[in-house]
This record gives sequence, structure tokens and C-alpha cells, in this order.
Amino acid sequence: MPYFRIANDDSLMMHQEFCAAMVQRGIFMVSHDNHFINCSLTEADINHTLEIADDVFALLAKNNPDKLIK
Repeated sequence: MPYFRIANDDSLMMHQEFCAAMVQRGIFMVSHDNHFINCSLTEADINHTLEIADDVFALLAKNNPDKLIK
């Protein structure tokens, strides 16, 4: 089963930061489990989640410039 991981995050702290920032923006995620979706999500729900994830990834990059892969 695939498991979501952030590169250069051996401590999983950025992973936890990602999940926390998603939850703060209304997207439920757990930091230590597989990330499942269910069939009741609409395309608009998925697009909304991806937009928030883009913002959160940008925040992670800003907060962790030493971890960026170039």
C-alpha cells in the first residue's frame, strides 16, 4: 500500500507540519496513517483539497528551505 512521504524528512516533522496545516484549513488528515479518500468526494472537493495542499506545500518550502530538493 502506498504511503505519503515528504522527501528529506527523515524525522517526519514536515509530514506532521503538513497534516496540521491541512487540518487548520479544514482538510482532515492524520499524521501517522495511510491517507484514504472515500467515494462521496466530489471533483470540486478534490480540487479544493489540492488547492489547499499547494498552499501548504509552499508554506513548508518557506519554513524549511534547507530541505528543498534542487
